[in-house]
Amino acid sequence: MSPVSMGNTGRRRRARLYVFEGVDQSLRAALAEAFARLLEQKGISCLYLPCQKREAMSEGEFMGAERTRSARNPAAGSGPVSEQLLDTALRIRRIETEMRSALASGKAVVTDSFWWSISVDGRARGVPKASLRRMVEIERQEWDSSGAPDAIFLVRKPVRGASRSGQGGAERSYDELSRGAGLLYTVRDIDDEGTVDELATIALARSPEALLRVVSPSFTFDKQPSTVGGQEGRELDQLGFGFVPKSQPTSVSRDLSRHLPQSLRPTKVFETYWRFAAERQEVFFKRLEGTSPPWTVDPIISEYRFTNAYRAADRVSQYLIRNVTYRGAQTVEEVFFRTLLYKFFNKIETWNLLESALGEISFASYDFQRYDQVLTQAMARGEKIYSAAYVMPTARGFDSPRKHGTHLRLLEHLMKEQVPQRMADAKDLRAAFEVLRSYPMMGDFLAYQYVNDLNYSAVYNFKEDFVVPGPGARDGIRKCFEDLGGLTESQIIEQVANMQEAAFEDLGIRFRSLWSHRLQLIDCQNLFCEVDKYSRVAHPDVQGISGRTRIKQHYRYDSNRMEYWFPPKWGLNERVAAYMASLRQQGESQRIELMPSTRGG
Repeated sequence: MSPVSMGNTGRRRRARLYVFEGVDQSLRAALAEAFARLLEQKGISCLYLPCQKREAMSEGEFMGAERTRSARNPAAGSGPVSEQLLDTALRIRRIETEMRSALASGKAVVTDSFWWSISVDGRARGVPKASLRRMVEIERQEWDSSGAPDAIFLVRKPVRGASRSGQGGAERSYDELSRGAGLLYTVRDIDDEGTVDELATIALARSPEALLRVVSPSFTFDKQPSTVGGQEGRELDQLGFGFVPKSQPTSVSRDLSRHLPQSLRPTKVFETYWRFAAERQEVFFKRLEGTSPPWTVDPIISEYRFTNAYRAADRVSQYLIRNVTYRGAQTVEEVFFRTLLYKFFNKIETWNLLESALGEISFASYDFQRYDQVLTQAMARGEKIYSAAYVMPTARGFDSPRKHGTHLRLLEHLMKEQVPQRMADAKDLRAAFEVLRSYPMMGDFLAYQYVNDLNYSAVYNFKEDFVVPGPGARDGIRKCFEDLGGLTESQIIEQVANMQEAAFEDLGIRFRSLWSHRLQLIDCQNLFCEVDKYSRVAHPDVQGISGRTRIKQHYRYDSNRMEYWFPPKWGLNERVAAYMASLRQQGESQRIELMPSTRGG
């Protein structure tokens, strides 16, 4: 068995191979070197192997190869075939003399070139197809004999507003290789945005260590030290991961089903729903605690962007609560005006733009022309004023040449119709929703989102006992259940919210709630939407309604830490403050312990 293969037991080998590829050779080399340093810092013995560098061949060997080539064809310069052969020979030499011995000794290997390079470079150089195919075959055999890489990090230039098909030939070649590699290799895209160290950190966060996934019933997360046996367990501990192997439940579906009506039949995705919720919440707490990334070994959560398990903990919601809802006059009219104005655009930068240009945002001083002018000028500068979280339709029936103008006119209309007070006078959340739902543009999804945003405030104080599933949640529900058993999607969300503690207990999962605040109906609705996205990668065989197969948004590392603040009526802010104070105290204690002694002796 080769040092990079799997044994009869199916356990992953301890030697790991990581490859960085992409058009920019100097960048991927720098990233590979920085990634290797990160692994060393995590306690993993590592070899950085710069396969792209011709220094791998001594000067004498290189000159000898050049003399041989020139002797065969004195009139030719450095032709494409000879150039490609030389690069291929260098990589194969390094595989044979350095990589295999390092892997055999248990070292991780990080390199800046794979057999993909010969394919891309050969096309760019104009190597004849037949010759290139033979060279690719030879080099690929050398790589395959050493085992598949744990991950190929494909460094790309970020694409905005267009597909990659409009980019250069090399980019298209890498795109083709990436698309065709799904069953052979684990490929992680890294957008070229940030410093080398930042991009290396992102790569580490997306590294599928031992390809263990939290979605597998065979594993669960635990904060206690790992009990994985042997060298593999020690390496996982060194990386800061806490996996505890757990025997696969013999009747997971039956255990979960006992909390549901008999006619409601869950699929394997329903178990993933709970595991995803718990692991996404673990990421929330690890980041809150100041833990360095990676915060999870789940490769899907590492690579793609998912909202928090709790909607109120998301960045846009946090900004709303702290900077919009509770800042300014606390009358029903003013809270409603600020909230809807913010949520129509759902973008922090747009709110900051309006504040910087107009001063305090207030209905008392509102003027359509001033607001419209600020937003129109921003669009003329090429700025995006709407969030991409969900599509905002034009408010039909309100005369304005631009979409944002129709939304301002709609907001004026809602204020004139005394909607803020009528909603506050409603008997419950459903009745408040119905008031808002009756107006133009306010479909079920938007009206439900907005009524929950308003309910964060002190002037609206409804019990959270009503839910309206959005399109993504409906997709997720259909993936989690083979048959809805005659229940509506809203009733299913209510069933799921009621069984949350029992579900986590049955699956042996520790779920860290939001300081004892349970998942609310809107949180469970959002989780169905997120698990719909997650299962496109984790369970591609399970189809929903939309038929979507890809997750569009990749996770982008942000080093800024958030200070969380929730609606005061929830009674959480004192607990959050005490929790953060205890973390600071622990950190100070550790810092003092690490300080050198000042005593003589």
